[in-house]
Amino acid sequence: LARCKKAAEKRFSLTVSGRVTPEQFDMAFSQTKFVIVGSDQKERELIPGGKEVTLTWSNRKEFCTKIVDYRKKEFQQQCAAIRRGLACVVPYPLLSIFAWEELEIQVCGRSQMNVDLLQKMTRYQGCTANDTHIQFFWQIMRERFDEMERAKFLKFVWGRARLPVRAADFQTHFTINVLPTAGSPDSYMPIGHTCFFSIDMPKYTNLAMMHKRLLYAITHCEAIDADYGPENIQVADEGDSDDDDDL
Repeated sequence: LARCKKAAEKRFSLTVSGRVTPEQFDMAFSQTKFVIVGSDQKERELIPGGKEVTLTWSNRKEFCTKIVDYRKKEFQQQCAAIRRGLACVVPYPLLSIFAWEELEIQVCGRSQMNVDLLQKMTRYQGCTANDTHIQFFWQIMRERFDEMERAKFLKFVWGRARLPVRAADFQTHFTINVLPTAGSPDSYMPIGHTCFFSIDMPKYTNLAMMHKRLLYAITHCEAIDADYGPENIQVADEGDSDDDDDL
């Protein structure tokens, strides 16, 4: 009703003591019928014969009630299908245990990455947790990446933006492999393998360089599982500036 009043006032500049008279209302909505355009862009009648019923001051409350009822039930069929599908995995009675926020966390994971959990679920190939470049990596994950960048990193190596809630929910460990390099490792990009939840990481010589290469990879390399051959991995040349003042 408030929206109807506001629309009428805007359309006809009605400022009669802040009130709209029934006559003004009827004039403003003389072309409005008891129909609504759904989210599928199809027109539907709010009541039987609604295309022939004009919105007036006397039936305004019924009009508002019918619109609200329609919007509440508009996706009832789709929601019922989702509910049936969910029930194939989780029995209905168990859903009542959770608030919607809790259920979202169980299904989607937390929006904030638990770096400690990721580190706990990490294995190393060709390197150890004590290697300098591995220490650089975890320092970047904790101190240099923000939440959005951590999500991008996870998508780069796993194709998803959130971690499972607990260790038991991991179907596989995260693996950091050493990427063999010819020459300076600082000239190479890391390679993510989303199918294997792993990354091939060069042994970068300093924290700033690793941060620079990782940030570029997670921001610009959106293709899954390295569509390019090894000849495209080396990205830096003699003219590549390693000035990290902007990092």
